Amino acid sequence: MGEPEKILESCCDEMVADFLIGLGRPNKLLIVSWVVAVGALCMPVYGQSVPQYIGVTEGIVDEFGELLKGTDPAAYEFGMPVTEGALVQILKTLNGSIDVPGVNGLPINLNNTVLYSTRIGIGALPDMSLSGIFGAAVVSRPPASTEIFVRIFNAPYLEDSSFYGNSQVYTVSNSGDNAPFVPLIEATDQPLDVNDDDSDGLNNSWEKSYGSNPLEPDTDGDGVSDGTEIATGTDLLDDESLLIVADISCTPNQNIVLLWLAIEGTSYDIQCGQPVGYEGQVAYEDVINAVVATQTEMQVTIPADVAPSCGMFRVQISSAE
Repeated sequence: MGEPEKILESCCDEMVADFLIGLGRPNKLLIVSWVVAVGALCMPVYGQSVPQYIGVTEGIVDEFGELLKGTDPAAYEFGMPVTEGALVQILKTLNGSIDVPGVNGLPINLNNTVLYSTRIGIGALPDMSLSGIFGAAVVSRPPASTEIFVRIFNAPYLEDSSFYGNSQVYTVSNSGDNAPFVPLIEATDQPLDVNDDDSDGLNNSWEKSYGSNPLEPDTDGDGVSDGTEIATGTDLLDDESLLIVADISCTPNQNIVLLWLAIEGTSYDIQCGQPVGYEGQVAYEDVINAVVATQTEMQVTIPADVAPSCGMFRVQISSAE
């Protein structure tokens, strides 16, 4: 499991590193101009081809909305730890279209082929606060009119990745204009594996990201499926993390007040139940539907004329969610 082929090569490799080190601890605004600055350092001599510069100036986030991690190896020069970044690929497309990769992250046919690989953080300022950014100089510039795009994964290696994101298609111009390619990717939020092998409401990519068992619908064995746990905001890896009624009380006029911990914007149904048979089974029916949570602690009042028929109460995510 070796390092991916680095994009920074030849003299530009050393010069880019020197450029970054020489910046000291600059602010984020300098990232915008790094491509142009490095371009000046690596200008062609006696007809040498101009590299294709590729980089982003806005941090890319993962499937959870967190900035992708990664630092340039030059971070050690500033006394900062070096963090191996998420995998970045530059691919060629033969017909201008971008195909969905296989569940292993590899291209599924020859229409999309990987030209170069690098990582988040490489070629960017070595400051962890600026994670989610990368920059590259493709010294072996593709021929003019070649159509390329960038694909970024949510982990440093394909075998550890569960999500990805694609940029727009970019047509390589004549090397004379030295035009950079700025990929437009906001997030690695496309699942590599959309299958749900255990039918628990979570596809296999989410199972991998959460660390749950893709072949077991109730990973922690608490009687609640993994998909329901994510929907209710409970921990699918903790059998003591459950959606429960936190408090129940009775008003002077015999109304029942239920209190539960909720996720804002989520819709809940309130149900009452009565035992049926002799084996502890309970039959539930809705008494209040589609209560949309406006805060993290929600309560509802069940009228007195309904409460006596209920032996027990239950709160669950609305079926429409």
